[in-house]
Amino acid sequence: MASNVRLNLDWNLVRTFVAVAESGSLAAASRELGLAHPTVARHVQQLEGQLGLLLFDRTSQGVVLNDAGRRLATQAQAMRREARAFEQLTDAVRHQPLPRIRITMAELLIDLVPQLLADSLDTLRADATQFELKVANEQVNLLERGADIAFRHVRPTQQELIAKRIGSLRITGYATRAYLEHYGPVTEENVASHRFIDDATDGQFIQGAASVGFHIPESAVVVRTDSLLSQRAAMAAGIGIAALPEPMARAMTGVVPVFDGPENAVVLDVWLAARPDMRDNDQVRTTFELLADRFMPYLMDQLERVDGTSALSPPSAFGAIA
Repeated sequence: MASNVRLNLDWNLVRTFVAVAESGSLAAASRELGLAHPTVARHVQQLEGQLGLLLFDRTSQGVVLNDAGRRLATQAQAMRREARAFEQLTDAVRHQPLPRIRITMAELLIDLVPQLLADSLDTLRADATQFELKVANEQVNLLERGADIAFRHVRPTQQELIAKRIGSLRITGYATRAYLEHYGPVTEENVASHRFIDDATDGQFIQGAASVGFHIPESAVVVRTDSLLSQRAAMAAGIGIAALPEPMARAMTGVVPVFDGPENAVVLDVWLAARPDMRDNDQVRTTFELLADRFMPYLMDQLERVDGTSALSPPSAFGAIA
């Protein structure tokens, strides 16, 4: 009667069996595989136990394949050839450049990411790889392959992700010099007499300003838009004061911070994240590490330039890329 028992074979045991069958001894197989002699003997015994068959005759000269062993050795050798082909294909896939690497970021970083990517582009453009920069204020789900690499300004919550904190970003209120010449400087006492630009969904500028002692009434907000670029444009047009990340504001002419002192700013951590399978692609791994290396000193330098100190603690990671 045919058996319907399914074997859950350990490939390591089969590989050891092939080495013993071809070399003709446990000692020779031990040298070939780099395993201890007792380990090789145990592998053979474990495989025979799983199969319910003796594969070798034990003699005073060593082990000799019996009829069952000879028949199974032929198939096991074919398995080894397939395994080696699988390993070679895996290595080829790992080293094959992607035609496109997709990087997602929030609007907070749209000035910074292209600038720092440009510094590394010659190194990263293996085989004419293209980079797709996707601006999305909502978090793109990397595990569902919405992108390959993501810049986040909150710590990623999906523990499966490769994630590394690469620095901090300072955000504070900015206005044009022409606006301040017309309306005067901003103080905690006169903040209600100024005009502000905020997002339409959460009122994040009002919340952030309150956390550093500037209480902006709802009535002082004259423009609301969830687009940071629209907020920047409204501020540049002289409509009012907008909260901008410092790298974005510094790239503009005639724009100055309105709250005195570096303590009157909100500092956000910046994280770099990737899917766990990105460990297996050399190109994405290199891109991830190069972007992290470029961003960390840049963000450190930006904070030190403002107040002479660094707000960076040692960068941390989970799901480490190595």
